[in-house]
Amino acid sequence: LNPEELAESVGQIAAHIHERSLVYDAYGCNMLSYRSLFVEGWLKASLSREDFIYRARILGINLEMDNYTVVCFSAPPDAMPGKENMSRLFDYLLSFFVGHFICHFCFESPSNLTCILCSVDGSRLSEEFIARMEHARMILKMPFFTAVGSTVDNYRDVAVSYQNASECLFLQYTPIRGILFDEMILPLSLHGIIEQDYSELNEAAY
Repeated sequence: LNPEELAESVGQIAAHIHERSLVYDAYGCNMLSYRSLFVEGWLKASLSREDFIYRARILGINLEMDNYTVVCFSAPPDAMPGKENMSRLFDYLLSFFVGHFICHFCFESPSNLTCILCSVDGSRLSEEFIARMEHARMILKMPFFTAVGSTVDNYRDVAVSYQNASECLFLQYTPIRGILFDEMILPLSLHGIIEQDYSELNEAAY
């Protein structure tokens, strides 16, 4: 890993930790919780259209983007990362997303972070994104799985992308560290790895 890149990444993370602190001081935890609940409702299509539009307007969320992609970040159960490690991952992601993506996020559990990403230049997430997450694992020294749902062109279809990403989460129990739903055609070698790994799991873990 290039020392200059490492120093830059650490500096960006530190800057965003400071920004989060300022936001919290200004608005308190209530606004952050309100946003998180809105994003969860968006992901699961559990809000009425009127309520959704009203909340999006209050939060200043742009619903006119032409691309929305849901990404689920999950730490393996046996790693037991705790809140601190997932918070570090969150700060890293914020520093990485700046200038590239508009991001809306929520923690579905202490070990599961879900984001709705809108690419600023309209490009779709690719294997380059998965590779960048490997870079994050090296810097943070923590394991996590990345599932990228399909890209949809309308805010109303975000739930579809979320469902796609969620369907890939079973792969977190295999050696695979990240997957793009749109490229789910796996080579036979990986099918063998998955089958072998699942043979080692008990019914509860499966």
